[in-house]
Amino acid sequence: MRVRYGSYSGFSLSPELILIIVNFLLFIITLIAPQLVIFLGLKPGDFVRPWTIVTGMFLHAGFWHIFANMFTLYFFGSAVSRLIGS
Repeated sequence: MRVRYGSYSGFSLSPELILIIVNFLLFIITLIAPQLVIFLGLKPGDFVRPWTIVTGMFLHAGFWHIFANMFTLYFFGSAVSRLIGS
């Protein structure tokens, strides 16, 4: 029996699982250092910190908030990935 080394695709995560992991990591980090919420959060009319347009999406108000969002992201993201591909 011959083993084809080129056939192993390796370990890969889906895009929605990567986003869920990043969200939970940032949630834990903001629990440890709450001052980061002010630094990363989006405030209306705040154009001094343009990164907050992106980082604001990763901030959550509590455990049930992040749980509900990630639960929805997993199922909705999986459906979208099946439709358009990852």
